[in-house]
Amino acid sequence: MAVASVEMLQAVVEGAPSDWDAHRELGEAMLDAGNRDGGLRELEAAMLGFERENQLDAASSIADEIARVDPSSVKHHQKRVEYAFRMSDKHRLVDAYLELADALFRAEQPEKARVIYQRVLDLAPDDARAKAAIGALPEPPPPEPPPVPRGTVSSMARPSVAIDAPPAAAAAPTADDSFVNLGDWLREEEQPKDTRMVVAEEEPSGDEEADFADMLKKFKQGVAENVGEEDHQSHYDLGIAYKEMGLLDEAIAEFQKALRGADNHVRVYEAIGQCFMDKRQYQMAATLLGRALTEKGTTDDKLVGVLYLLARASEELERPDDALSFYQRVFVVDIQFRDVAERMNALERAAR
Repeated sequence: MAVASVEMLQAVVEGAPSDWDAHRELGEAMLDAGNRDGGLRELEAAMLGFERENQLDAASSIADEIARVDPSSVKHHQKRVEYAFRMSDKHRLVDAYLELADALFRAEQPEKARVIYQRVLDLAPDDARAKAAIGALPEPPPPEPPPVPRGTVSSMARPSVAIDAPPAAAAAPTADDSFVNLGDWLREEEQPKDTRMVVAEEEPSGDEEADFADMLKKFKQGVAENVGEEDHQSHYDLGIAYKEMGLLDEAIAEFQKALRGADNHVRVYEAIGQCFMDKRQYQMAATLLGRALTEKGTTDDKLVGVLYLLARASEELERPDDALSFYQRVFVVDIQFRDVAERMNALERAAR
């Protein structure tokens, strides 16, 4: 009987792929028939379908069902938290947080579990389950000493400023490999059509600002001659270099060129948004970062940096409800991202 039911429901789903109730029924029938993977797949399809249609109560109910079948699935516990928050259901939110913390503890991530249990106590200070769980957790290890910085970025007026922009074929820079010496880059032996260029050696004039402005002018000329408009990766790398120098307008211009490429739009939107935040142009930052949310195929785990900046911009624009919503989405994905927990708590205290 279960097999016949599965076959019938599969025909219904094939004929109406947007019938999320049918997907849910099919998933439940597959589970009853012993097809765990197929059943969970159909339930998740139904959950995400209801979410897209803003039927959050139905989506949350399915997330509960998936979590019962697969209690170790952290991402579905995170979904339960997200839906409870979006529905402003405090009771459901506390329960979802507790289940998420339990799942993290079972996944041998006790420090993340501790943060979540503490979050429960922020919402419900007398929650006995959270208190008992925190008391049973091992003491956290002492913090590691901060790494010794490789170098610092000076102001625009100093020609000795060090930045890094890898050659065009290099991968996107990380926080540790985005520094090179601008003067060295300008003086490198000439290579055919890459991002390195040569200028005549000149003695410093004694005016640091003028020397740096002259070096920067030659640098830009070399970039224009050696980096093609379609070389989107090099324009992104140049944007990173300019940003590290504090040349935010130049960085934005390079990132905008990088945005014309087909790949990595989210990271470019985030980089431009950070530039506008640094310029204190918060509305521009919010508008630009909002475009990243519409990129196809993106999920909150890929958008976490964008969401954090949107929250910060919303705070500066005095939109606390929007800020709290964005911080919540960050928190669900990465509870230890920057200072997201502290900022959430501050906004909630201010709203009381």
